[in-house]
Amino acid sequence: MTAAAKGTAGQADLRPWLGAFLLLIALEVLLAPFASPMGIAAVLWLCTAALIVERRFGLWTLLTMLACLSLPQALAAYVTRVPFGIFVADLAVIPLLAAAVVRVLRTRVIPPYLLHFVAIVAAGVALTAYGVLGDNAFFDAVGVFRRICVYPLVFLAAVVLLQTTAPSLVTLERMVLAAAGVIGLIVAWRLVTGQGYAHEYMEGLGVPDRYLSHLESVGLIFAMILGLGHVATDRQYKGRWLVFVGLGLVCLVASNYRTVWLAFVIAATVWAWTSDQSSGRLMVIGFIALGLAIGIATLVVWQVDPTSLAVERFSVDNLRRGMNWRWGSWTRAVEVFLESPIFGTGFGYRHEFEYVTGRNFDVVHMSRGHTIHNDLLWLLVNGGVVGTGLVLTLHLRWWGRCLRALSGFNRQTPEARFISAALATHVAAIMLSMFQPFFSSPAPVVAIHLIMGIALVLAIRLERQAQRVSLPQDRVVPTTRSIAGARTA
Repeated sequence: MTAAAKGTAGQADLRPWLGAFLLLIALEVLLAPFASPMGIAAVLWLCTAALIVERRFGLWTLLTMLACLSLPQALAAYVTRVPFGIFVADLAVIPLLAAAVVRVLRTRVIPPYLLHFVAIVAAGVALTAYGVLGDNAFFDAVGVFRRICVYPLVFLAAVVLLQTTAPSLVTLERMVLAAAGVIGLIVAWRLVTGQGYAHEYMEGLGVPDRYLSHLESVGLIFAMILGLGHVATDRQYKGRWLVFVGLGLVCLVASNYRTVWLAFVIAATVWAWTSDQSSGRLMVIGFIALGLAIGIATLVVWQVDPTSLAVERFSVDNLRRGMNWRWGSWTRAVEVFLESPIFGTGFGYRHEFEYVTGRNFDVVHMSRGHTIHNDLLWLLVNGGVVGTGLVLTLHLRWWGRCLRALSGFNRQTPEARFISAALATHVAAIMLSMFQPFFSSPAPVVAIHLIMGIALVLAIRLERQAQRVSLPQDRVVPTTRSIAGARTA
């Protein structure tokens, strides 16, 4: 069977699985009225059992990415809390890791960055023991270990399982677009019912003016960046992709998260840089102009109706209240880190800090919990410079590998388009993690590392293509930049 025939067969096999998965999720959305955690758990278990029987773990990898991108809030819910909390996301992660281990043992192929992950896990075990010996709660320490050391292993699982199945770009893009479709359906339901996302998960804490959570926004941003790539390169269907990106912008605006808006602008800028598309730069300028227009419109509405709930949260008092909370959290985290900068407190740190609030900002409250609302500080406090350095260098190595694969004439290929979108989405996730708990949440950290693994598989594919078609220097087709440079000279 030829490679083209295999790709067509793989896409044909994908359709019933993807259709059944989306149908079950749609039923959950309409009947719950939103996807209940136990309903999602049942869907994942059914798909897992069927795919284990057929040994289709490559497809299960993509379905896991779809689920984690489109339903991060539901997958972060607990299936059980006793004796150790099991998240819905764990039902997707465990089969992936088990299948990857079996594949490595059978093929004896060493995946990239394996030693780096071994170092992270070894350091995590040591930091878990250090935290427990330092009076951190055992299960809190294990929970941090799971987020920092276990969930990121899906990166290796994706590389191991997808290198042999060689997913087509059409299949990958359909998965991401399907995730965006689920998110759009959820946002539409919230807008119709007038209930914010928090109403579905935190009883009594509903925020009616936020219809998209910061966790859900990453899947939408990923799909929109892929859409921008099609707008820049696909002349035949450019109008359709523009409509798709426009609808995505409506959902992002409905989030009412300033950090989400900024994350998308930064992601679009990174995409325009990594994809080397001049039309992309113009679109980024357009998004910045759109943001300014939204800001001006908000100020106008504010002048007409200063008590409007939709704009009250953009008031100076609201901004000050939010920054007081974060400033109190961040300054306390820095103090704790400076007390033990090398190894931190060990895994399992419980965060306690004071912040000023109240109508006249004259009330001092004490906040207790695990979140710092800055995942970099969360890493530094729990793991110190050693643990944080191991994690950050992994991400930097991945960035370097992807950028090398994008060099030269490879930037215009479909693989390069996906890698550019993955890099941009990674930056958006980092931006959000500076103000929100992102990498410290189960489903988002799984989704991002799956995207990283898939992008690495495509980068390896580009490197191999470049080796096969390498030409003498005088026969390489000049790029747009080299032509421009020659004209300038």
